[in-house]
Amino acid sequence: MTELVHMDKAHLYYDTGISLRDLSLSIGQDEFVYLFGPSGSGKTSLLGLMYMELVPNTGTVTVLGYDTNRLKRKEVARQRKRIGRMFQDPRLLNDRDIYHNLALPLEISGFSGKDARHRVFQKADELSIRSRLNHFPYELSGGEKQRVALAMASIISPELMLVDEPTAQLDEESSRIIIDTLWKIQEAGTSVVFATHKEEVIQIDPARTITLNKGEIIQDKPR
Repeated sequence: MTELVHMDKAHLYYDTGISLRDLSLSIGQDEFVYLFGPSGSGKTSLLGLMYMELVPNTGTVTVLGYDTNRLKRKEVARQRKRIGRMFQDPRLLNDRDIYHNLALPLEISGFSGKDARHRVFQKADELSIRSRLNHFPYELSGGEKQRVALAMASIISPELMLVDEPTAQLDEESSRIIIDTLWKIQEAGTSVVFATHKEEVIQIDPARTITLNKGEIIQDKPR
């Protein structure tokens, strides 16, 4: 199995103390992986290492075949085009309607014309937001904003999807749409790393689960 992420004894320090300690793990192609643990356990920092916005103080982190400590800024930007990132709080552009929010990642990646338009409508249908394409973010509910954020993160069919507590503030129906879509994305060939503190999510939709506590991996349980 092709490795998309490999960490070997990675440590991450902040001025306030250690965030991640002695992390060693591998995530392969087409995997669905939960990062599970309470707030403050290190899930967001671990996603930051995978997204190459953080680099370890010691140890190594390899993402998409590149040692992140050796990558230049331009190369980091290039490799991030292969990664989808969804945050707990939707990061939408309020001066663009939903159609143009969805089109932005495609523009950045070089898509244009009919192909881009087709992808926008296809993703909007997949997440039941087609009727909202002419609306602006401030006109949407919290669940709709999260669906738009997921559409933006996945519209370029990335090799790796990193999602941080996407259902933390959603009702059951909206959560179900997000989770089902993430599984479809994985089935289509994208590896998904899903950070959550909700044990019920893992129980209903079991997958490999990496449990964190105080910045350390205390369990790596296969599906």
